[in-house]
Amino acid sequence: MAADYSDHGFAAVIDDVVGEEDMPQFTHLAGRALTKVVLVPSLDVALARNRGRTNKAFDTGVLEPVVRRLYRSIANGCRATEGWIAVDTSDLDVEATVRELFRRLGRD
Repeated sequence: MAADYSDHGFAAVIDDVVGEEDMPQFTHLAGRALTKVVLVPSLDVALARNRGRTNKAFDTGVLEPVVRRLYRSIANGCRATEGWIAVDTSDLDVEATVRELFRRLGRD
C-alpha cells in the first residue's frame, strides 16, 4: 500500500518496529527513495509512555519486557552509518518531532 501511495505522489510512512536487518522484507519499495527514521526516546520515557497508554484493553505492564528488548534491538539495529535518522523524542511532543524531522531533512 505504501508503494501505491508513493507512486501517486504521496509521502507514505510505514509505522513498524524494524531494524536494518529487516529492510530486505520491503522489496516492494525497491527503486523508491526511502528515508529511514527511528524515534528513540530514553528507555525510561518509553516505559513511562507504555504505562500511560489508554488504547489497549489490557494492562500494558505486560509489555514492559517487550519494550526493554525492542529498545536494545532498535538502538543496535538502526545506525546512522546505515542511513537511519535517529531522533531522541524524550522531550518532544508530536509537533516538535515533526519539526525536528523536517529540520534534519532540510525541509524547515
